[in-house]
Amino acid sequence: MFTAAHNATGPFNKRDVFGSSFRRPHRGHRRRRALNCVLVCVCVACVCAIAVVSAIVVREYSLSESYRAADCRLLNATYAERDGQCVFCPGSVDKTAKDRKVESCHPVALPCLRLIVAFEVARRGGNAAAAAPAVHHGLLYDDTNQATGQHRECSFSVCHKSRAENARLVDEFADRIAAHGNSTFRCYYDTETLDNAILEKFYSRTDVFHYLFWPSLIVAVCGLVFVCAECHRRGTIVCPCGKTASPPPPPPSSSPHVASSSAAESSPSAAAEDSKAALEPIRSNEKGKSRKGRRLTNV
Repeated sequence: MFTAAHNATGPFNKRDVFGSSFRRPHRGHRRRRALNCVLVCVCVACVCAIAVVSAIVVREYSLSESYRAADCRLLNATYAERDGQCVFCPGSVDKTAKDRKVESCHPVALPCLRLIVAFEVARRGGNAAAAAPAVHHGLLYDDTNQATGQHRECSFSVCHKSRAENARLVDEFADRIAAHGNSTFRCYYDTETLDNAILEKFYSRTDVFHYLFWPSLIVAVCGLVFVCAECHRRGTIVCPCGKTASPPPPPPSSSPHVASSSAAESSPSAAAEDSKAALEPIRSNEKGKSRKGRRLTNV
């Protein structure tokens, strides 16, 4: 039926059958969708980065914020009488074994190394004697995680499959500190308690600023670009990008029929005025002639 009808009237057109809704999406619409997809992906990545930074960097910085730099000197290195314990979980399957059993978590002995160091802290005072640095003793930790962790009574702790491997790693750390001998090395002491120090301080205030500022800036820029794109699409009057939409076009002028009728209405008055102006000299001549005739009759 459609073929015969359209062959009679003209070529087949899909719009005639399915209406104007069969149109393909405009190229600008596809570009907007691609832009929105890119902006969403970038924002999600930046938000994930901010979450990771907050969980790792900000936490580490908050723990080490009260620590200040100083020069430490090793006084004593000893091992505790009782070993600590940690739980080792391999989390892997032994595929070479016949049974292929998953290795379960099991406790492992951990040698507890204690390093006592001395560090100098400047005093506050007016005279030279009061301003002389005071020497404090404290336990040296590897980092703030060790100082606030489960094995805070030990200077260094690791958790591997056997005690022998743990002891080897602990001895390597002790040898690295003992290599300084009587010389001083850089450490960071706790200004609140003055009874412990850490060997490494990973992040500063500047690092935290850069870790948080740049992802936040990218998220803000993406949001601004999205708002500008929406303003341009909807044609709002004021746009944050600095562009203003063009004002609406003026209403269309009256139709020619209305204009001709108004001209026709105004034309009789103009014609009447013109006819009055043309009849005035004729009337004046007639008045002059009548006056002359009256004079002649009087004579």
